[in-house]
Amino acid sequence: MRKLTLLAFLFSLHAIPSTAQMGDGPDTLAGNEWIDFDRSYFKTLLAQDGIYRISYSELSSLLPANVEANRIRLFYFGEEIPIYTSTEGPMGNGDFIEFFGKKNRSEMDRFLYQDSEALFNPHLSLFTDSSAYFLTWNDIISGERYQPQLNEMSDLPPKEEFYWEKTLLSSNSNFTAKNKIPEANKAEHSFFEDAEGFCYQNPVAYPAFSVSHPYTAYSDSVPFTVRYTHLSADVPAPVTKTIKLNGVSYASDQFSSFEPRENTFLIPPSLLNAPINLSINGGNQTCMASAEITYPRQFNAAGNAVYIFSLENSDSKKYIEVSNFAHGGVAPVLYDITNEFRLETVLQDGLVKFALPASAQDRKLVLIHPENGPKTPSPLQPVEFIDYSEEDGEFLIIFNKALAVDGNGTDQVQAYAEYRANSPYYPYSTYTFEIQQLYDQFAYGLQRHTMAIRNFTWYIHKNWSEPKYLLLIGKGLEYQSIRSASQVSAQQNVSFFLPTFGQTGADNLLVSPIGSVDPYFVIGRLPVVSADELRIYLDKVKSFEAAPFGGGQTIQEKAWMKRLVHLGGGREEQPIIQSYLQGMEQVIENNRFGGQGNGLL
Repeated sequence: MRKLTLLAFLFSLHAIPSTAQMGDGPDTLAGNEWIDFDRSYFKTLLAQDGIYRISYSELSSLLPANVEANRIRLFYFGEEIPIYTSTEGPMGNGDFIEFFGKKNRSEMDRFLYQDSEALFNPHLSLFTDSSAYFLTWNDIISGERYQPQLNEMSDLPPKEEFYWEKTLLSSNSNFTAKNKIPEANKAEHSFFEDAEGFCYQNPVAYPAFSVSHPYTAYSDSVPFTVRYTHLSADVPAPVTKTIKLNGVSYASDQFSSFEPRENTFLIPPSLLNAPINLSINGGNQTCMASAEITYPRQFNAAGNAVYIFSLENSDSKKYIEVSNFAHGGVAPVLYDITNEFRLETVLQDGLVKFALPASAQDRKLVLIHPENGPKTPSPLQPVEFIDYSEEDGEFLIIFNKALAVDGNGTDQVQAYAEYRANSPYYPYSTYTFEIQQLYDQFAYGLQRHTMAIRNFTWYIHKNWSEPKYLLLIGKGLEYQSIRSASQVSAQQNVSFFLPTFGQTGADNLLVSPIGSVDPYFVIGRLPVVSADELRIYLDKVKSFEAAPFGGGQTIQEKAWMKRLVHLGGGREEQPIIQSYLQGMEQVIENNRFGGQGNGLL
């Protein structure tokens, strides 16, 4: 039975959650449907899987004194998730709430692709490892809870000998993208397509696999999965790549284009007893997103105070004994994340013992020391969600608050908005949006995520009647340049303020349906890096817009308005761009406009 159910079990563990059906259809979500705008929220961030604890000492400074523990609620990706509270009533010293938190992976990223199967590395987000959790409370309705489960230690079946464990090799050290189109003279494009993402690139050998406490009595083969690509979109002849473990060939693929391949093959259990050396032969243009081995593991916690594992579904009771858990003489607690219950285990002869009821689903479990095991998330920060459903406007501005106030204390974003709303020449009803509000409301709190602006613009397009223009105020960088913590610390509020779409970045795709280049409304970006630069630009806008209506009206005094400079760039594309500019120069000089053009590369 173990062999028959293994592949189904593995499939269930690989399935990507479908919590945020963004898309482009009748059931499309903007990401803010879960928010009650009449309530207060607090946000916390985390970047590792585990049980997290928020203490009463932190909650007491944020929540009203009359809020009882059973009224507290927690949201993740727009859905309420279960929590455990140390009391049901009023909280006091020593009380806390606990929940299972997950590192951010690809749940949001997949909506950037026309085909989510093209996502290269589902184990790793393109933007950030940090997930956001939003805490609030309700005066009447009790929130989702982990229910207490009795540890029924009578009429026990034989203990389980092993479970299926996964060891993953994945990296964000290198970036790859199919951003050249051979049939279009190698022009760059910005859609998220086949095999775009982070990977190990071009090494002869990869870091060795070392599995922990394999169950050596298991005699059948076990699956090994490699997801990789060939780094070329223009392959003159098929390229064969061979996957080797410890120098022995196990699988091969032929590549004739830049596309992700996932190859699962079986290996003998004897390989589990020593480090496994992986290599991929077939030229140096190889990029491996991930490699993963699924193997039978003993219930051995390896000296840890937190032990996360998964079990197959079962129509009967299961009995588990866990060895080598760092219990310190205290019986640990078990969370069944899938079935949402909490169980107190038995500690006997150095073993942690517990019985589990039947489960219709494969399930994730966390065994944790009640004091030493819980992690601490980032401090809770207040979030004031703004309800845009009843608003409207023609000219929209998205900005980063770091660019708002200049050295003299003047809010230059507000000054720009007021000028655009009250311009004597080109007035428009104007509305401003700070980017952090969009991250929290339209991207479930994911920092720097492109979908924040894209979901927002779709929401505005759907709900507002007047939007005509969108101005982004703040320099942007392509996502692979602001992925790591060191990149963020170096660029945040220095050369990155607002995200763009794709690589190479294209702002028009922020306001277009996925797969389309047709925007809902006109978009532009002012790539300033300071409020002073914004002030200077606003002064130029005022002068430019006033020029046709003031000053001298002679040909000599207005001639400057017909002198144009055509700027072009690029690497391999310069000759074709130059020919385009020369054609444009002829057009502008030989029509009724009567301009004077100058093309510069």
